[in-house]
Amino acid sequence: MRREVGVWLSACVEGVDCAAMLTTFRRHRKECEHRTKGRKYQRCRCPIWVDGFVGDREIRKSLGTRDWQKAQETVREWEATANEPNSESGLITISEACVKLEADAEARRLNEATVYKYKLLFRQLKDFSSRRGLKYLFELNVDVLGTFRAEWKDGPRSSLKKLERLRAFLHFAQRRKWILENPAHDLKAPKVSLCPTLPFTNDDMVRVLAAADKRTEECSANGKDNARRIRALILLMRYSGMRIGDVVSLTLDRISGNHLFLYTAKTGTPVNTVLPDFVIRVLDATPRITGQRYFWSGAGKLANSRSRVGDQAAQGLRPRKDSERPRAPIPGYVCCRAAARRRAYRARLRFARAFQCSRDGASLQPVGKVAPRAA
Repeated sequence: MRREVGVWLSACVEGVDCAAMLTTFRRHRKECEHRTKGRKYQRCRCPIWVDGFVGDREIRKSLGTRDWQKAQETVREWEATANEPNSESGLITISEACVKLEADAEARRLNEATVYKYKLLFRQLKDFSSRRGLKYLFELNVDVLGTFRAEWKDGPRSSLKKLERLRAFLHFAQRRKWILENPAHDLKAPKVSLCPTLPFTNDDMVRVLAAADKRTEECSANGKDNARRIRALILLMRYSGMRIGDVVSLTLDRISGNHLFLYTAKTGTPVNTVLPDFVIRVLDATPRITGQRYFWSGAGKLANSRSRVGDQAAQGLRPRKDSERPRAPIPGYVCCRAAARRRAYRARLRFARAFQCSRDGASLQPVGKVAPRAA
């Protein structure tokens, strides 16, 4: 630092224009093994900062890059113009970037659930930025993003997906030249331990259906129709392998004889599968919500109805009173104690179809379209 000041003073004495005297250096991170060598050491991948004067204004800030050549080009441009080109009027704020990506996602007709997850990420990012006093996009360096991720309360798999969305957001900004590089790429992905979802066995299904029948008998007259729909939904998920959203939105015209044809809501994949005759008979005997719909009226958002019906299917298998709980709870009761377990309950129903096809030597291709993880 003393040497740099001496150079600057000697330049002033010799009459050199000191309107722009800038020094670039690596600001070593705590974990950098070259930190003790000082900021003159340049052969690491730590962020590059600039220090000095542009005009009558002192600058000490990150250049938003780790590439030494890019940093030198930026500094030379500042020195040539004696001005910092990225004035505050030309910088993109974090809020503006979030709004622009939301508009782009809607223009691309992305899935509603995908857009919602981006909006959730942006709400968390804006809240974090306001608490940290961050305003502009270039301020989101690796250290800041690491601190932001440390506040997430998600599990490993959800955290991985959120990190992918954060990387996509900053890549969106990088392609538009709002930032020089994507700092989220330097964040390592969390370790995800694969926990296979095992399908329901035949004994499990017997106990699940027995619990559903008992629930139907215990319901009042007003609730019997809904209990019968829940039983039909369980059978349909078990023997079709469809997702809960596709089952809830099923209409009468999608079933011809014992063939079921539809386009999946998540991927738009066409599915043509054969249902057992007894499942068709149960569906025919099930009271429909409307003339064409079994489980949903068609009003409101499908996501809300899907979650509500799925929760009812899991909770419908739970004994009403503590005294009625069996010592060895049925699988449905075990899985309905938390939201994650309710989702596991639905997946086990779907995967049971793939397990049956594999055991019987049938083709897994139809099942792979509706339950690729199971196939």
